[in-house]
Amino acid sequence: PSTTVKKQAADKHQIQINSVKHESHETSSTNRHAGKNLVRTETSSGIGRACALEFAQHTNVNRVVVARRLDHLHTLRDEIAAFNYPQVKVTAIQLDVTDRSAVFSAFKDIEVDVLVNNAGLAVGVDHVADIPEDSFDTMFAVNVKGAMNVMQACLPSMKVSF
Repeated sequence: PSTTVKKQAADKHQIQINSVKHESHETSSTNRHAGKNLVRTETSSGIGRACALEFAQHTNVNRVVVARRLDHLHTLRDEIAAFNYPQVKVTAIQLDVTDRSAVFSAFKDIEVDVLVNNAGLAVGVDHVADIPEDSFDTMFAVNVKGAMNVMQACLPSMKVSF
């Protein structure tokens, strides 16, 4: 019985969330954000992909989706395009955010209005005291340096748009 009650509560919560999002889309996002460019990093799987799809259903902005796996990006691009905003452009960019020169090259001609810097990873399931140095280096490179690379590459065009 408790599982049923929890599921009903979760379903009720989801309905409330969806109705709020729908109102937001109709009243503000459609007009105020039309033609703006939203860049979202690491959209090929997990939370980043789910957020990209959810956001695409409720906003009328151009999307630049960024991740390492191009085949997943093309699938995501096609799914977003299926939401049928014919005036919205969806661009997929294959990119390793740890490669600073590639990041700057990828964003040099893109005007960025909104950045959702979502790229990140965790290597292994070790306790903090047991994380090998190479795993720490990989996580730091993506989660910190990668985020900084993308922010620094996007900020010049973001400053111009405000």
